Amino acid sequence: MWDALDVLSQPRQVAVDGNHFETLKSLCTTFRSGEKFNVCFQGVTAPRIQRELSFSSGFPITLQSDGDTRICLTTGDGGVTFEELLELLSAQERVQFRL
Repeated sequence: MWDALDVLSQPRQVAVDGNHFETLKSLCTTFRSGEKFNVCFQGVTAPRIQRELSFSSGFPITLQSDGDTRICLTTGDGGVTFEELLELLSAQERVQFRL
């Protein structure tokens, strides 16, 4: 799917959920490179985080959770890598995120 979106976005007219594809592509690159970034989740359900992180990273993230657990998590000034984010998310009660 990413290849198709890349081809279609050449004229810079493709948006996904209101976000230009180039923005999503940059986010995916950040996630995959090990670069640090900041996030803020305030009462977002674990399944939604799983779906959005899977789509934006291109990684098949699995989730084990106790229903629609809501997550509140803000990273500090130094940021986190994608793997560190999954660890922090998994430290939440009744939630397990895995690559």
